[in-house]
Amino acid sequence: MPRARVIGGGVAGLVAARELAERGWQVTLHEASDRLGGTIHAIAVPDGLGGEVLLDVGAESFATRQGTVAALLDELGLASRIVAPSPRSAWLSGPAGDLPLPATGVLGIPQSVLSRDVRRVIGLRGVLRALGDAVVPLGEVSGDETVDSLVRRRVGARVADRLVAPIAEGVYSRSPDQLRVREVLPELLTQGCTRSLRAAVRRIRENRPAGAAVAGLDGGIIVLVQSLEARLRELGVQIRLEDAREAGEPGEPGDDLVVDARPGPAASRTTVVTLVLDAPELDAAPRGTGVLVTRSGGDVPRALTHSSAKWPWLAARLAPHRHAVRVSYDGHRADDAALRGRALADASRLLGIDLASREPVASHVAHWSQSERVTPPDSDAVLRLGAAVAGSGLARVIAHARTAVASRAG
Repeated sequence: MPRARVIGGGVAGLVAARELAERGWQVTLHEASDRLGGTIHAIAVPDGLGGEVLLDVGAESFATRQGTVAALLDELGLASRIVAPSPRSAWLSGPAGDLPLPATGVLGIPQSVLSRDVRRVIGLRGVLRALGDAVVPLGEVSGDETVDSLVRRRVGARVADRLVAPIAEGVYSRSPDQLRVREVLPELLTQGCTRSLRAAVRRIRENRPAGAAVAGLDGGIIVLVQSLEARLRELGVQIRLEDAREAGEPGEPGDDLVVDARPGPAASRTTVVTLVLDAPELDAAPRGTGVLVTRSGGDVPRALTHSSAKWPWLAARLAPHRHAVRVSYDGHRADDAALRGRALADASRLLGIDLASREPVASHVAHWSQSERVTPPDSDAVLRLGAAVAGSGLARVIAHARTAVASRAG
């Protein structure tokens, strides 16, 4: 029986361990921390009904495009638990004030800059600049160009700063100048010469399947980790927590394959403050599913998610008037106690409701890092997986892990 050692118990490591074990490999999984799941993590909070509910404080959704995650969930018996977010719109907070998020094309790039909701956000100057996109044909786009560079040169700074930046940061936890076209807009590379970026975006939208771009799980994304762990134990995988491996020698003699699924160097960091509040004023979801923030200087939040408005399954498990809200910030903040008060104040401002005097029923501060993209060296003995090589997002990480293991293990 071939033997494999998986280093890292995040989603990539869990998926790789399952793929190998299902193929008959003897697998040992090592995780440096005291839990599995990586950026998928949940805490138990009082539901107000005499019990508790698990609340995601890390990743909370997955991209539905290409069906990668849904296929894995189906194999794990979780297809019936896939849920769509609320159809409510999110809001945008920026120089134009607090406005409902425009129905843009892809990643905040509008199909039409003449629609009223887009005009309200970017203003007349932004509209006139964006119309210039149709003057010079788009031509072929380089996959190495950043999203920020592409958007600025085609439709201008206001679209880049007021629409694309907050949406990209909300989806990928990275600014557009850190995102390459081939990572997040690969369809642009196969379109050939196109009249304009807006026309290309319109074509991408037409070719994408209908329905929500993201989905979640009834019970939270943590259910995926729980199911993967349970399956690994059924298959006899040895799971060793709080067992860090040396960077230079992750494997041991006799290993036929080492899977290195540890995080890469941090490209960016995020702090997420989760608050559970009793607040009847939030029952009407005054800012829909949350608020994306256009940063124009100053120390401001990146985004706010009204989790109990975004996910109907969560609202159904909480007592009336009980709500869960997440406020995200750039960087790692050291003083958790101060952050809770800061998050309450920022939530009050973004939601338009005074919450600063409320005592949260529960709160949690989480610090997350997004891996820098790396190109792993070719190796017959070590297989490198995870967001550092696959790109950010559960869909990319899972697809890459499954394909890479299949090509190596047969």
